[in-house]
Amino acid sequence: MENIEQKSKQIAFYELIEGKHKFDLKVALDRVYQSFTRKNYDKINELTIDDVSYYISAVQRVALDEVINYGEDTTDYYGYAINIAKVDSNQQVKYGDLTKVVDERAEVIDLSDDDVDMSKVGPLFDTQFFIDPFYAVVAMGRTIGGTNMWALKKFLQQLFDTKGLRLAFIPDEKTISDIDDMTLLTAINYKVVKTGNVEDQKDDSRSEMGDVKLANYLAADEYEVKLKSISLDKKKAKGKIKQLFSKGEFDDVKSIKLEGIRDGQEVFFSLMKNKLSYHGTIQFDQLKGITVRNNFDYLAKAYASKTGFIKNNLAVKDDSDDDSDDESEGISE
Repeated sequence: MENIEQKSKQIAFYELIEGKHKFDLKVALDRVYQSFTRKNYDKINELTIDDVSYYISAVQRVALDEVINYGEDTTDYYGYAINIAKVDSNQQVKYGDLTKVVDERAEVIDLSDDDVDMSKVGPLFDTQFFIDPFYAVVAMGRTIGGTNMWALKKFLQQLFDTKGLRLAFIPDEKTISDIDDMTLLTAINYKVVKTGNVEDQKDDSRSEMGDVKLANYLAADEYEVKLKSISLDKKKAKGKIKQLFSKGEFDDVKSIKLEGIRDGQEVFFSLMKNKLSYHGTIQFDQLKGITVRNNFDYLAKAYASKTGFIKNNLAVKDDSDDDSDDESEGISE
């Protein structure tokens, strides 16, 4: 036990928002898991960007200790801890063989061997994330040299053979509580970066889309709107906040601010500062370092701590949920 160390680690939570081409996330993830456990690796899509390859090197199904209503039935509630190995042939770190199947690639190659084909090997980096197939929530922490958010979205699109996936941050417990505790909500203000391809938006009849098109027409770099009243409808405003930026109108959200009255005093909140996350310490053997197993255990613990909040604030996604894109709860990154 004297070799056990602890390190602070933050886990961020995102809602996985589907694009125009809908698919059943639970079915897709179950298939990936079954293919991996049966070692049918050729059935699991990989991603290659330039000289970087991303592939699944470990999957674990994690029980969330209760049943869940899914469609007209109930089923066990579970999620998946997944490890993505990233192989970059342009960097010099621990090398793996790209020509081998996924469970063999992590074997370190001796680059001093005369018969090593450098065009087929590359350094290995690992990134772990947790994904809930029922609520479409992704949880992950930062990893040095691992997969960034942009690459993760690309990887998931390739894995599920779809396009237009987005990872939207989820307002945390404090944000929801702050809105509910307001006596009056008097203003919502948001600022976003200009948006491309506005002519292709699915629903351009919404009032803000006219202003977005005008902003693009005038070559504006940012678009800002403020909705103000003596008393805004809190329930509708909260719904608007949760879904506004999950639909792809905007390239990047710069700020979201609320103004209101609580206990007779003016209050101001910035939603960008309050994203659903978990702060804790991960335990590991100092002689081995932080392993994939350590991170899987930590992700499972972090996710289990937030399932109550997720169930109360997000909707279960199933194949009968045709309007899931219109009911999105997250705020897009």
